[in-house]
Amino acid sequence: MDSEGDDVLSNPGDAPEEDKTQAPTHDQDQEGDRERKKTKADDDGNVDLLLMQVQALREEQQKLLVLLLHFYKGCTALLRSEEDNHSLRAKVQGLMEKVKSTEAREEELQQAVKALEVSNTRLEMELAGFRSQIDRHLERRWRWRLKVSWAVAIIVASAVAVADLPKVKHRESGEREL
Repeated sequence: MDSEGDDVLSNPGDAPEEDKTQAPTHDQDQEGDRERKKTKADDDGNVDLLLMQVQALREEQQKLLVLLLHFYKGCTALLRSEEDNHSLRAKVQGLMEKVKSTEAREEELQQAVKALEVSNTRLEMELAGFRSQIDRHLERRWRWRLKVSWAVAIIVASAVAVADLPKVKHRESGEREL
């Protein structure tokens, strides 16, 4: 009786192939343990690396939150500044309008002053003319009064002379009588 197993021993190439996946050998067990340990170590390293990355991300998040807070405060201050600027612009605009109004009023007043100066000059010239006329009139009057006074004086002197003439004639005749 020839069994198949005997044939396998005498001719190893004809033997059916063994399923190596069924039962690992001692060397394979050790190599698998090493692989598992290595994989576990790699997994632990990956976990540690991931934890460090998470920690770094949290630190970066904290930094970003601080920056965001500063940015928020800056934006708030900027908004307040913009509101203040808007208010100041409105005030400046109002002041500019007042300045323009004041400048226009000042220009009107300067023109009025110039007109008054021209009127003043004209009135001074008219006054000088009136004074000259008054002086001429007074001079004429004075001359007329002087002439009248002279005429009155002459008339009075003539009247006195005429009134004294009979006395003088009487005296002359009385002196002659003597």
